[in-house]
Amino acid sequence: GVVMVAANVLVPNVVILDEDGKPLGTEEGGFTGGTAIGGDWPDPSFNPNVIAAGEEPIKSDEVAIDTGTADQLGVVPGDTVTLLLPSGERRDFTLAGTTEARAGSNFGVSFVYWSFPAAQQLLLEPGQATSLLVLAEPTASQQAIADQIRPLLPPGVEAVTGDEIASQVSEQLDTGLGFLNTFLLVFAIVSVFVATFLIYNTFSMLVAQRTRELALLRAIGASRSQVLRSILAEAVVVAVFASILGIIVGAGVARGLQVLFQAAGAPFPSAALVFQSRTIVVAMSVGLLITLASAILPARRASVIPPMAALRDEQPRTRGLGRRTVVGGFLLGAGIGFAVMAPQLAEYGTTKAAMMAGGAALFVLIGVLATAPELARPA
Repeated sequence: GVVMVAANVLVPNVVILDEDGKPLGTEEGGFTGGTAIGGDWPDPSFNPNVIAAGEEPIKSDEVAIDTGTADQLGVVPGDTVTLLLPSGERRDFTLAGTTEARAGSNFGVSFVYWSFPAAQQLLLEPGQATSLLVLAEPTASQQAIADQIRPLLPPGVEAVTGDEIASQVSEQLDTGLGFLNTFLLVFAIVSVFVATFLIYNTFSMLVAQRTRELALLRAIGASRSQVLRSILAEAVVVAVFASILGIIVGAGVARGLQVLFQAAGAPFPSAALVFQSRTIVVAMSVGLLITLASAILPARRASVIPPMAALRDEQPRTRGLGRRTVVGGFLLGAGIGFAVMAPQLAEYGTTKAAMMAGGAALFVLIGVLATAPELARPA
């Protein structure tokens, strides 16, 4: 079931130097700090990349690098590229060509390729390789071939299928992007909390402004339950339209993140935006439930407005804001303190820093909302 086998060299510690002799991208705060994955240019049957410009490296003093790194370095085929090899030796090579992935992108990872003899000599030792690539027939079972290969291997060497490699790479990407997932999740939770406060305040103001209107409904025979249902029905209509708009804006934000990572030198694969049906269900459900939960108290207050309120010429009474202002000021100060501490915590873990930054945002926003009425009076 095996069509062909090819030795492969792949090591993760080649450093690309810029024109000043410094690791490429370190001053701009790049993702890789000039560190690239070095290896040989594989046979087309195994190669996930193609030559975008120039030619594949053949001579011992020729290399090929990915298009993104070449653009960042400002070189084209025929120019000189300076590399720091794993042995500590600094060498100049001629850029034979630039490469690009057949599908998607390398997600900001730099690659340097040599011919197999050159890669073996520069990165390992003659006669050595980091892996053997096995090409199976289309109808063959990967697992069955791996099971046949395992008894032939020396100790310390394992046989894994292409599906297992893909799964491992996916897990590594998930781990590497864990901070982003945590940040977005915390940001989403903060958004839900803030939305709850805003919806509650909005419906409270609407009920206060429509006191006479609601009292008039009571005076002409509307029951408390009818007034309550009318306010909640209004909340449902607002929730449905706003949630649909939020889904559209959310999809735009997702595209914006792709552009942001592109500008930061770590482009996402050029695939379509994954838009699952559960996204719509969850977004609509959360939007509806949060809106109803936020509107229930104002709606209950509206339902108990006496009919005689339609005949009175008085403004609604306002409660003192002392306790609310104190709590809001405390949360505002705590949020600012957490925001200052979050970057320092990043040294010990990006996930913890993202969670603290999200907590800081939550405290600051709640603090601002709580203190806004007190600040609005003198203004």
